[in-house]
Amino acid sequence: MGLENRSFKGKFFIDTAPLIYFIEGNEKYQEVLDRFFKSNQQGLSILYSSALTLTELLVHPMKLNREDLVQKYELILTQSQYFELIPLDVEIAKLASMLRVKYGLKTPDAIQLATSIQVGCDFFLTND
Repeated sequence: MGLENRSFKGKFFIDTAPLIYFIEGNEKYQEVLDRFFKSNQQGLSILYSSALTLTELLVHPMKLNREDLVQKYELILTQSQYFELIPLDVEIAKLASMLRVKYGLKTPDAIQLATSIQVGCDFFLTND
């Protein structure tokens, strides 16, 4: 993810994988993600993601019939003070289409990147 020596100030778009790693306690990334999210809780950074992230995040808990995890994930993405979930709109859809054409991205990746650009994020956090 490339966060080991980074200052966590600014507007960050966060893709699905880092959220899963943080919520589920992935040992490989936990230390750096703890620092990342702590800076967010202190108001040093603002996090954004797209509604697509919620879709991707809920699949596994729903397959497991884990309503507790569904509620936990939804709460994290919709009720956090310094985290904003951005809905897909026409402008994002058009920009995602242009990114697909220009860079050959898959639709989910293009939507995530287009959302980040539309919001004006300084950084894009992913593990792709």
